[in-house]
Amino acid sequence: MRKSLTILFALVLVISVAGVASAQTESITDKTHTSASSTVEVRNALVLDAYPNHVVLLNQDGNVIDFLVPSGLTFNIDGHTLKARELQPGTKLTAKVQTTTTSKKIVTTTIRTGEVLHVQGKTAFVRAVDGVKKVVPPADFVFMVNGKPTTISGLGKGMKFTATLDSESIPEVSSERSLASEIRGTAPARSEAATKPAPVAKVATTRPAQLPSTASELPLIGLAGLLSLLMGAALTLTRRLG
Repeated sequence: MRKSLTILFALVLVISVAGVASAQTESITDKTHTSASSTVEVRNALVLDAYPNHVVLLNQDGNVIDFLVPSGLTFNIDGHTLKARELQPGTKLTAKVQTTTTSKKIVTTTIRTGEVLHVQGKTAFVRAVDGVKKVVPPADFVFMVNGKPTTISGLGKGMKFTATLDSESIPEVSSERSLASEIRGTAPARSEAATKPAPVAKVATTRPAQLPSTASELPLIGLAGLLSLLMGAALTLTRRLG
């Protein structure tokens, strides 16, 4: 008989503990909160060199950057639409750049129910789903008791409450830049020396020397006669020696 009563008491105790535990509940939900902000600023740059798909620029901060030109992007230079490779060194560029900053964080909301066991000043002992806990909530923390809000000062022994706890993750921040307008610019001014054709140098010409119109052929005839006499003398001398 005593053994049967012991078993019955143990069963009642287990059922009672299970009932108390099941009376306490906890609900956890996660929600992602995203916020975005954007700013627009005017940026100036000077073209140092240009290629088909990128442009080397000197920005307004004095830094040299290699700007990768997106496919299809053109430049409005003095009212003319130019591609990247057509930009001349010295061209001044102006564009509006929009920076969009996105912040994302996860807020975890935990809703707990429990029973107040004891309250002492700013400290409360409560029975929750994970057992008896000692809690020291902020002075303005709200507990819901019978559908009405109250702070720790309004709690009493035996009260059933619902508490909502929010915790936030560290925000993830990312930034993205985009063009808010077309890129305009002014081509470098061409100097007068570059536009004016170089003078053509004059080449001096000389005419071949000509004999005076008063010259005659008599000297040539005299020279021919002298040569004939010399040849005759040489022939006579040869015969005598022979």
